[in-house]
Amino acid sequence: MKSVVLVVLAVVMMAAMTVAHVHRAAAAVTVTYPWAWTGVAPSAVAIDSSGNVYTANAGDNTVSKISPDGTTTQAWAATGSTPRDIAIDADDNVYTVDLNSDSVTRITPDGTPTAGWASTGDGPNAIAIDADGNVYTANYNDGTVTRIRPDGTSDRSWATVGGNPSAIAVDASGNVFTTLAAGTLARITPDGTTDSSWATVGADPTGVTVDSAGNVYVTNSLSASVTKVTPGGDASSFGTATGSDPNAIAIDAAGNVYTANWSSNSVTKISPDGTTTQAWAATGAAPFDLAIDSSGNVYTANQSSGSVTKIAPGTSSQQFGGSTGLNPRAIAVDSSGNVFTANRNDNTVTRIQPDGTTTQSWATTGSTPLDIAIDADDNVYTANNGDSTVTKISPAGVVTTTWASMPGSAPLDIAIDASGNVYTANAGQRHQDHSRWHGDAAVGHDEPAPRCDRR
Repeated sequence: MKSVVLVVLAVVMMAAMTVAHVHRAAAAVTVTYPWAWTGVAPSAVAIDSSGNVYTANAGDNTVSKISPDGTTTQAWAATGSTPRDIAIDADDNVYTVDLNSDSVTRITPDGTPTAGWASTGDGPNAIAIDADGNVYTANYNDGTVTRIRPDGTSDRSWATVGGNPSAIAVDASGNVFTTLAAGTLARITPDGTTDSSWATVGADPTGVTVDSAGNVYVTNSLSASVTKVTPGGDASSFGTATGSDPNAIAIDAAGNVYTANWSSNSVTKISPDGTTTQAWAATGAAPFDLAIDSSGNVYTANQSSGSVTKIAPGTSSQQFGGSTGLNPRAIAVDSSGNVFTANRNDNTVTRIQPDGTTTQSWATTGSTPLDIAIDADDNVYTANNGDSTVTKISPAGVVTTTWASMPGSAPLDIAIDASGNVYTANAGQRHQDHSRWHGDAAVGHDEPAPRCDRR
């Protein structure tokens, strides 16, 4: 499948029969999806010191490796059964926690795996590594935390926390934190002293991370929120609502917090002051985990689509202009910075000027416009799926509703080359059919009819 790079400006799609809005960013957030295809059902993602990205693929018991340029080794190494989480030590050894084999797999930087490198408690669900190279697992079924020394020696029940621990993190002092189903955060000190009710967090906590100051952040799946816990154990809400079902959390070097929202296929960004951008970036289907590299790029492991999304740094998006027409399906920008949307459900084009002034029904199109394009002279064209036509609109707003017609073509997409030829990709008549339209540069209803070449 071809990768698609989306630079916000982004259309925020609403329900089919509602208006929507356009968002724009002061600096572009660039989303590449899919940046890479992984093994089956990737459930976790991590990044090594060279910028290589790794996913633990629970569906086929493998680890995928993706180099910084996107080159992918889909089955780079085999793991134990159902790898649910992944971590990397200071020497770039990769570790997976294997849920159904109650073990940890260790993979050297050259890709040599040792499945069953160490045993864990029952149902290990998450993994973390401290500064000394000790490996910790949160064991969901028996309510324990396992500690594994760098030589593979395992203390399977190093700490008992109870309550189905589901995520784990370690701070710079070696304190271990794990989330419990009852809505609490357990803390275990380096000597094994355990406080299972160290802090109260939100409903169904699923992700945990620690910043450089020792503050702990927890994603609460059922309440779509983030809790911040200070080193002293004081808990409070951080930011406003995230996307739906936040499953994982990470922090960048600037202190921005990001959540991977499993049900809404999005990433939420929360700045250090708590300012929240709920739908900061779109991802692939069911993002289960996320990680951040040294350049600030955010990566999500998309469980249902078997892929990784890469999101380049940038500012969050903000609403631009007023409401568009019904169900905007495509967007384009002319040379003057005017933004246009093709609105599927009311057969209109909306124009938003650079200052945000919005003309909701700037022009009427043919039936069911699904795509929009603009030529070098700033004429606007829509591909109208419902009546197999192309509409042309001059910069002044003069509309030729049926500028071109080819019955039964059901165009889905439209593009224009440097010579002004207009191309449509058509769903009707035969698979992957396309057409090229030749028209002259005249504007208005009386211009000559364009000629169509079928390909």
